[in-house]
Amino acid sequence: MGLAFLITLLAGLLRGSGLEGRPAGLFRDELEKGYNAYALAVEGGVVEFEVEPGAGPPIRWRRAPFLIDVMGVRTSAAYQYASIPFVRLWGLTARGTRAAAAAVGTLTVAVIGLLLLRLWPPGPALAATFWLAVSPWHYVFSRWALEGVFVPLAMALALAGLAAVEAGRLWGAALTGAALGFAFYAYAGAQPFILLWGAVLLVLYRSSVWRRPWSLAVGLASFLALAAPRALATFAPGGARRLESIAVWTAEDATPARVVLRVIGNYLEHFNPVFLFLRGDELPRHAIPGLGQLLLVDAVFLPVGLVVLLRRRPPLASALIAAFVCGPIGAAITRVGIPHGLRAFPMALPAAVISGVGIVACMEWLIRRGAAASASGAGPTFGSPARRGRLLAALVFLAAAAWAGRVYLAYWRLYGNDPAVREAFAHAERLAFEQAFAARGPNGRLSVNGFIPYAPYFVLFYGQLPPSETVRLGFEAQGIYLFDPTLATLAERRERLRPGDWLIDVTPAGPIALGGPLR
Repeated sequence: MGLAFLITLLAGLLRGSGLEGRPAGLFRDELEKGYNAYALAVEGGVVEFEVEPGAGPPIRWRRAPFLIDVMGVRTSAAYQYASIPFVRLWGLTARGTRAAAAAVGTLTVAVIGLLLLRLWPPGPALAATFWLAVSPWHYVFSRWALEGVFVPLAMALALAGLAAVEAGRLWGAALTGAALGFAFYAYAGAQPFILLWGAVLLVLYRSSVWRRPWSLAVGLASFLALAAPRALATFAPGGARRLESIAVWTAEDATPARVVLRVIGNYLEHFNPVFLFLRGDELPRHAIPGLGQLLLVDAVFLPVGLVVLLRRRPPLASALIAAFVCGPIGAAITRVGIPHGLRAFPMALPAAVISGVGIVACMEWLIRRGAAASASGAGPTFGSPARRGRLLAALVFLAAAAWAGRVYLAYWRLYGNDPAVREAFAHAERLAFEQAFAARGPNGRLSVNGFIPYAPYFVLFYGQLPPSETVRLGFEAQGIYLFDPTLATLAERRERLRPGDWLIDVTPAGPIALGGPLR
């Protein structure tokens, strides 16, 4: 238990340190989540914007929402609610916005560690927990604000519920159903995975489930309590707008045969060793640039762990393998950014646990070889083979941990300075807005290029504007104007600046902030 605590502490330190500047900047989704978490914390509601002219008020206030309409896309409010204590502590900052992701990622490591220590021998349980703590796939998504970070935690809780179901406890079915329902609600990209994995679990645990029909009823009721309202909102007009724009069946050349072939091809791409171990997702928000979603050494440990789980069948082995196999389905049905590290994020937890099993299996193999050689009298006279086997096993683990350390050094370097990472996390926009709001005169106007994605949330976040007052007054009453850049050139807009005015615009070199003359 002491080692499990230290591993969880390590996970927390890795995920919670340096959030203000690594990643550099703040992605537009983070701005919305951070600001609406702040709005919930101080006034109990969120700020939404209407993106279709004439469809409703351009800016509106919604109190205690179940879903949030973010620039025309409905998302869960799970991350915003989870962030309330952190924005209360650190304010409307990058750290306050991202801390919930770090906390949820750390909690996931703690839950999986406690669960495996109850069910497995200490060796594989601790190795699997450690490997999740240092998993680059899980680490990257535990350091910036996105609702997908809840999926591995929900999976860990669902696994805990399954273990309780096997032990005949009623609350186990309720926990599994509620965890899967929460994941379905929290992140739309995981919904196909949740439905598929849940169906597979019903088959795998059919003897336990059908032996206690009331258990199945409780589990389904718990699942539907959260999943049904989310599903109804998805099927409502406009509720599936994001999926409709990226689904394989909405492509111009889509036919039933092509859709099936593309889904299969997309699915298999996520098991490509290049994606898993070498280059990963090309988008810097989804993987450390130049490295795989998993560690390079996982190319050995992951298949070894799969073989060991299939042969030894410890508790939850089938559920973990099923999670890994079902993991890419959410990405497979889309046609954008394949392979996709975020929509295939459910693979991260089972991959880390399976690799942890593989590490211990490799160490055990080295120790057994040493013991066998010692019993036969083979080997040189200095040092016993058994001792050499234990030494080699320890070196295997240390080498794997050292490789993980190298990956984190790469993260620390790239996510603070790499140009591609800065662009992915809108670092130039952050500098421009911070500069303009800090230097704007007391009566100065701020003009912002309205074509900057999520421009209203950039204004709200970096301007620290009061939520309900902004909804009541609007931006212009506070001297802030969103303009159409096609109506005037940059030079013409700059000429109109008065002393104390600021302009935030986009140039070929990136977003810039320009101040008025004689400030």
